[in-house]
Formats: sequence, C-alpha cells, structure tokens
Amino acid sequence: MIPCCSGKSWLFKLEFLRDCLPKRGSSSYYRRMNPNFPGETPPGRGGPGPVLFFDTGVGGLPYLGWLKEQAPEIPLVYFADAAHFPYGTKTAAEIREILIPLMGRLLGAFKPRLTVLACNTATLTALEALRQSYAAGFVGVVPAIKPAAAGGRRIGILATRRTVDDGYTVELIRNFARRRRVFRRGSGELVDFVEKRYLNSGAGERREAVRPAAEFLLDRRVDTVVLACTHFVFLKEEFQEALGPKVRVLDSVEGVGRRALSLLEEGGEQNSGEAVLPGGFYLSGAPAPAAGEVYRSFASRFGLEYRGGLE
Repeated sequence: MIPCCSGKSWLFKLEFLRDCLPKRGSSSYYRRMNPNFPGETPPGRGGPGPVLFFDTGVGGLPYLGWLKEQAPEIPLVYFADAAHFPYGTKTAAEIREILIPLMGRLLGAFKPRLTVLACNTATLTALEALRQSYAAGFVGVVPAIKPAAAGGRRIGILATRRTVDDGYTVELIRNFARRRRVFRRGSGELVDFVEKRYLNSGAGERREAVRPAAEFLLDRRVDTVVLACTHFVFLKEEFQEALGPKVRVLDSVEGVGRRALSLLEEGGEQNSGEAVLPGGFYLSGAPAPAAGEVYRSFASRFGLEYRGGLE
C-alpha cells in the first residue's frame, strides 16, 4: 500500500500554516536585492529547514542529486506535483492558479531555507508571482541560452511548448543570441516518456524516443543544444550520442546547483528547522499503485525515502 497522509489532517495543518505565512507586497524588492540573477530571491528568507526541490514530476531529481553529492549534510525534500502533471500543456494562468496556493502549503509544511523551482515552465510562468506572494528564498531554472550563445552559432532549444513560446525565452534569445541562428522545438512527448517509461526502458527505446528531436536538430545543422526542460536531463547521454561529439549538449544542473550553494552559504549555517513533515520524496494527490511504484523507484535512485501522496 502506498503511504499517504490523511487528507483532512494534511489540509487542516497546511491551510492553517499558509494563512500564517508572511508576504511581501512588491516584487521590485526582490529585484533590488538580486539585480543580476532573475531566478532567485534573498537567501535565508524561508527559515532554517531543508532545501525543497519542486517540479511537476521527476525532472528536478538530477538537480537535487547534484546538490546532494556536493553537500550531503544538507537535508532535502522533493515534491512532485504529479496530480497536475504536465505543466507544459497548461496556460500560464492555469499554472499560477495551481502553484501559488500549493507552494504556500509546502512552505508551511517543510519550512525550507531555500526552494529550487526545478521546472523551466513553472519558473517562466509563475516565479514572479511566487516572489510577490511569499517572503521565501527561491532559485528558478531558465534555458541555458547565454552559455549556449557563448560558443555556439546555430543553437537548438528543446523544451515544452509552453517554455518554447514563453516571452522570457524570446527575451533571452534577443538579449544573448541575437546574432545566432536559434531553432526551437516543443518536445512534450519526451516529458511523458521520462515520467512514465524511462525506468523500464532499454537503450534502444531511449534512442528511439530522442530520434525525432535529434533529427530536427541535425537537419538544421546545430552546433549547440539547450535542454530547456528538466526532464530532458535524464536523456542527455542519448541526445549526445544521437547528435554526435561535435554538438554541445547543455543543461542548467550545475549552474543552478552552484547558485543554490552560494545562496545557502550567504545565508549562513542553519540547523534543520521545525518542519511539520520529514524530508523525503512527496507527491501531490494519491497516485495509483503502479505509478506509486515508479515514483518509489525514482526516489530510491536519488537516495530519498518515498513518502507517498499528499492529498
């Protein structure tokens, strides 16, 4: 049986905690505090608890894994909003409607010292609204277009359709890759593949999964590829193999991880706080048994205790 918190108990605790959370009224406050990094808010604002990683599914796990390897002493929590998976097919308004109240409950439950919004789509569509709503430390992920443009002339961007079409992605291209040829492809089918098939797939199935996107990029003679969806990091080796050694394949795992470490160091050493719930891997809702076992396996791969669904 999949462990799951009591729905009424969970909702009562978190609704109470959400109502007690302090808020900041102006997003300009955070921009003044962090003029050079759009995906963060001040360190140490979220309390003395763990680092919380959030994604709509399992895509943020490689980001957690990097931090866990670099700083194993830091307590970690992972939350997958599986009940609303995937975000990439939703409108920006729908994502904000889901994420803002949900994040308030998570901040109350885990009291994280920092939250990594390990989802490109969620970052681009909802991070600003989260900044306005909560006095909490956030690090977001955005497409690695700037480093791609530093060494590439023909750049391919693979992401969800929502990220590909987002105005912030267009702005990044305009600011950092104006003199480059940039080719964008929405590859939402790969999000489903990683979430539902990755663990039980063989090498041949994974190669076939990336083939359409790889052919799109090869036809356009790209020299650099940006994996602008956290789920795609699981398929980085397959993309590199399909594209060949002359094509750089970039992700944001290390960059986001180093920025998170920097903010944690600036915030000082803090002990694990008074979280209502212990660390581990959590889901929204109560998954079906088969799906629960898949998530349990993902959690085990990254050294996390599977806690099951939170209704």
